[in-house]
Amino acid sequence: VLAQLLGAAPRYVVRIDAAQRVLCIRTIDGADDVKGRTECREVPLDQGGVYVGLEGGQYALRLLLQNTFTDKVSFCHQHGIDIDPQDWPSHHLPTKIMTDRGSEFISGPLENLCESYHIEIENLPAYRPDLKGVVEKLFDLVQSAYKPLLKGKGVIESDTQERGAPDYRRQGTLDLEQFTAVVLRCVLFYNAKSVQTGFTRTPAMIESNTPPLAASIWSFCDTQDDCPVHEATDKKLLYTLLPRAEGKITQRGLEIFGLRFSNCTFKKRFVAAGLGGRETVQVAYAPECMDTVWLYENGTYSAFDLVQKSYLGKSLAEIADAQQQEKVERTDWKKQELQAQLDLMSDIQAIADRSERTTPDRSNISKQIQRNRSTARKQESVSLMDLLTEQQEDDFDAR
Repeated sequence: VLAQLLGAAPRYVVRIDAAQRVLCIRTIDGADDVKGRTECREVPLDQGGVYVGLEGGQYALRLLLQNTFTDKVSFCHQHGIDIDPQDWPSHHLPTKIMTDRGSEFISGPLENLCESYHIEIENLPAYRPDLKGVVEKLFDLVQSAYKPLLKGKGVIESDTQERGAPDYRRQGTLDLEQFTAVVLRCVLFYNAKSVQTGFTRTPAMIESNTPPLAASIWSFCDTQDDCPVHEATDKKLLYTLLPRAEGKITQRGLEIFGLRFSNCTFKKRFVAAGLGGRETVQVAYAPECMDTVWLYENGTYSAFDLVQKSYLGKSLAEIADAQQQEKVERTDWKKQELQAQLDLMSDIQAIADRSERTTPDRSNISKQIQRNRSTARKQESVSLMDLLTEQQEDDFDAR
């Protein structure tokens, strides 16, 4: 399919889709702990990229796009599979991306990527799988390859909801790493070993002895002069795939999600914000770790480090939970403070009610003050001597 597209027009078109409820997996460290159902997202056309995991939405899309542009040799090696570069040669930027109208495709990392690298995006209408038949068929091929072999090991069948059907949640035996390896081996098979029977080779392919395999056809087209694909070597590409949100530059630093970040080169802007008011900016962040965020201005990314050390190494979700817990505790503390204020007022009022109200002789008010002050000093001196005597007796007993 990839070769047909590249032969018809000098474009690298990517289609993206997802398959949910694929398999029920278990935790790595506990064979009896059910972890959940996986979600599998793939980019066909020589299997440009794949994501297998528990998350969905823009997080899954970001990891999928990142995988599409990365070197597949190192990626497969991370999962215990050693391959040759020609087995999965695609690590290029596309010229066009075709998706359905999912919420994760309307904004976020996909929109940032297309805006920064001038990639055309085509949104297909919903409930029209026939318009992206290539990726739909790819899911069918991959699942038909492993489902018969994993039957009774957590595979979610089409009759799962029927009466008397086995509970797939109790059958899961594979962890996420093992299932990822299964999917990758299926991908590698269809990349480098599955013969494209419906594909007609061009005279140039026949002359160069290019076999009708997806990976081989890709490599052949990549060497042609009219093929516009180029490798994703720009480091800024990883920043482009990060989600963005509005932040504020204040006199305290860069603030976002209730967190403060600092960069020593922006001290003048912090001072200016304190004098002239807050400044709204665009901030890129990695939800899985909030130690660093990046200020996005004029096509450049500037790193800011987290100031609150208690949140270092935590994800955005963990920080949100900690902030919520802090808010609940602060509310409890405020209630205790309010009760203490009421008790204080009650104690003061009780003391005032017990005191005798006497009318002093106004003609001798100064003499009365001096006499009362002298009496109070004598009482304080007696109290201090009693304390010292008691302390000396305690020291003697201790010896």
